[in-house]
Amino acid sequence: MEAIVLWAKNICIAAVGCAVLRFLLPRGNAAKTARVVMGFFMVWMLFMPLVSVFSGELSADDSIDFAYEAEAELSDSVSTYVEKQTAEMIQNLLDENGFSVSEVSVACHIEQDGVINITRIEIVTGGNAEEIRALVQQQTGLVPEVMIE
Repeated sequence: MEAIVLWAKNICIAAVGCAVLRFLLPRGNAAKTARVVMGFFMVWMLFMPLVSVFSGELSADDSIDFAYEAEAELSDSVSTYVEKQTAEMIQNLLDENGFSVSEVSVACHIEQDGVINITRIEIVTGGNAEEIRALVQQQTGLVPEVMIE
């Protein structure tokens, strides 16, 4: 009985996590893809522990480990998605303003409560470092590291 209660709690946690992530995602085609991935994740969360519980292969400790691993995988996926989309947004902003950059990289961290923090923005360019820094800071509120090639 304990395993079933734990399984139900894991599903509730996964559902709340997916709901929060759905509201954090920007609109567009990428959001549709992310919703499909979250849907598959929820189906996986529903059936995989259930099969393991009924086959006797899963103890309560294994179920807790499974939930933590699933949460970590989802967090990594969201982090990668946010980093990619933010870098693309900054690249487009710089292109629209006539700046030539060779690379934009973004690093972010997801807190325990689901808050996504962008921790670093790096831009590699051939020049105009101060203007690029000012534009990105104005648009994002973050001071990027601008490196000249």
